[in-house]
Amino acid sequence: MSNQNISNTVSAIEKVKLDAEALEIGMFVSELDLPWEETDFFFQGFTINSQKTIDHIRDYCQFVYIDISKEKSLELPTVKTAGPKTKTSLSTEKIIIKKQLPLEKEIQVAEQTYRGAKKAVQSFMANVIHNKSIDIQEARAVVGECMGSVSRNPDAMLLLSQLKNKDEYTSQHSLNVCLYSIVLGRALGLEGEGLETVGLCGMLHDMGKIRTPLEILNKPGKFTDEEYEIMKLHPVHGRDILVSSGQKVGDEVVQVAYSHHERLDGGGYPEGYSKSNISPFSRIVAIADVYDAITSSRVYDGARSHLEATRILIQGRGKSFDDQLVLRFIECMGLYPPGSLIEMTNGEVALLLENNTASKLTPKLLLIMNAQKALIPEKMIDLEKAPLDELGRHYAISNVLPQDSYGIDIKQYFQRGLFTGLMKGKQATA
Repeated sequence: MSNQNISNTVSAIEKVKLDAEALEIGMFVSELDLPWEETDFFFQGFTINSQKTIDHIRDYCQFVYIDISKEKSLELPTVKTAGPKTKTSLSTEKIIIKKQLPLEKEIQVAEQTYRGAKKAVQSFMANVIHNKSIDIQEARAVVGECMGSVSRNPDAMLLLSQLKNKDEYTSQHSLNVCLYSIVLGRALGLEGEGLETVGLCGMLHDMGKIRTPLEILNKPGKFTDEEYEIMKLHPVHGRDILVSSGQKVGDEVVQVAYSHHERLDGGGYPEGYSKSNISPFSRIVAIADVYDAITSSRVYDGARSHLEATRILIQGRGKSFDDQLVLRFIECMGLYPPGSLIEMTNGEVALLLENNTASKLTPKLLLIMNAQKALIPEKMIDLEKAPLDELGRHYAISNVLPQDSYGIDIKQYFQRGLFTGLMKGKQATA
C-alpha cells in the first residue's frame, strides 16, 4: 500500500456545536460541554440510539459537539477491501445492521466455538515451541467460526472473552485480540476475506512471545533496560515464525505480527515507525491488544476495568492509537460490555448479561452481591424496566469494576448455566 493511501485512512472529525435541545436519534456526539469525568458517560464519542440517551445528555449538557459526517444517516468510517489481496483504506458509507440471533440461542454455540478456538491457539503455540509449522488453514477455519458467531450475535463472544484464567493468559489473549479485531473490523465494514484476515492478524500477532524467556515474560516488577530490549524482540520473532512457517500466511498477517507495537507518534517498537508507515490492520490489532491486556489479570498484574481501559485508549488517541478507530472500538464495546462486573449506586454488585437494543445505558444484569459485598441468591433485573431495590429506589449503575474484584470468578456463574437460564426467563438458584 502506498504512503498516500495509508495517509488517507483517517479523516478528521467534523465537529459542529449543537444545543442539547436540538439533538436527535442517529446523531454522533463527539464532545460534551463539560469534562466527561463529571458525568456518568464513560467516554466521548457515541451514536445516540434512543430518546433516553438524549434525555440523559440534556441532564448534564446545554450543548454538545456532533460529528456531521455521521449525523442522522449514521455514516461510519469503514475499512473497505479492494480485490483479492485485501488492500485497505478507510472511507465513509452506511452500515446495514442485520437482525441478530438472540443471545440465549447463540451463547451455547459460541461457547463451543470459543473452547475449540482456544484449544487451537494452544496447539499453534505448542507447534512453535517444538519448531513445527502453524497450520494456517486450520487457523483460518477457526477464525471463520469466530466470524460466524460474531455475525449472529457479537455479545455472546464478548461475554465469553471475559471468562479469563490468568494461567492461560497467552492463549486467551491471542483469541480475545482476534475477537475484538473481528468486532471492530466488522463495524468498519470489513467482510469475507478482509474480515478473516484481520481476525487472523489478531490471533497470530503475539506468536513471537513464545521465544521470550518466561522469567522476563512473567516478571512481576519493572524490566531492566536489558530485559526490555529482549521483550521488544518478540515482534521480530513473530515475523520470523510466520515467514518460516512454509505456508502462505499473507503479507498483512506478517506485517501485523511485526508492527502491532508501533505507535503513530513514532514511540513504538521495533522500528519506531511513524503514522504513515503503520497499516490499518496494525492499527486495529494495536487497539484490541492493549484493551485486552489492560482488562486481563496476569501473573504479574491484576485486571483493570473497562472504564480504565477506555480512558487509556482515549488518552492515546492521535498519539499512540488511531483517533477514529479508538472511537469506533469503544462504540463497538459499549458503555458496559457483556460479562462486565457492575457496581450499582446502592452498593450492590452485578454481572452484566446483555445490552438492550433500544438503550445500552439500561442492560440486563445478574445481581450477585448485596451492598455489604456478601454473596446473595442470584437475581436478574432489566434496567430498561426501571426495577426498584428493597428500599424502593431505582437501580442505577455507578461503576464498572475490574473482573477480579471482591474475589468474584464469573466463570462459575457461566459454568452453572445461570447466564443462559436467566436470559430464558428461568428462576435463578443459589
